[in-house]
Amino acid sequence: RLWDVPSGSLHAEIPNLGGEVYHVVFSPDGTLLMIASGSHTGYVWDVRAGEMTLFLEGHRGGLRNAAFSPDGSIIATVSDDRTARLWETASGKPLAVLAGHDAEVIAVSFDASGHVRVVANDSTAQPSGKDFLGIRSQGMALTVFRSPKE
Repeated sequence: RLWDVPSGSLHAEIPNLGGEVYHVVFSPDGTLLMIASGSHTGYVWDVRAGEMTLFLEGHRGGLRNAAFSPDGSIIATVSDDRTARLWETASGKPLAVLAGHDAEVIAVSFDASGHVRVVANDSTAQPSGKDFLGIRSQGMALTVFRSPKE
């Protein structure tokens, strides 16, 4: 359910997505809601229209986390399938698969310059053919990827 906080009224009831919801995040302009679920699919809900507008399919495991780029043009998702994926927000078109971790990828964010940061439950940072900076600490790996728009 999506609630209007100032009034306390129900804004929308989002249908059952067929899996547990692990993470939700609003786009920078507040018009879209990205839903990461255990169903292997990312869902984008249009807040104004009150309907699902995108289905991000391609992961082979549950989605654990998601983030919008600072300008809202890219969505990043991470999964139990050991990958992060980048999607074009306007169309849902896949832009990149960031692979190389030895365990599930559990968190993702963008920094202010649009670089993608992912955290995995392993000590690797080995993406194939991508520019990256890997930082390993206490069995976790933080990997920073350059945006595909650079």
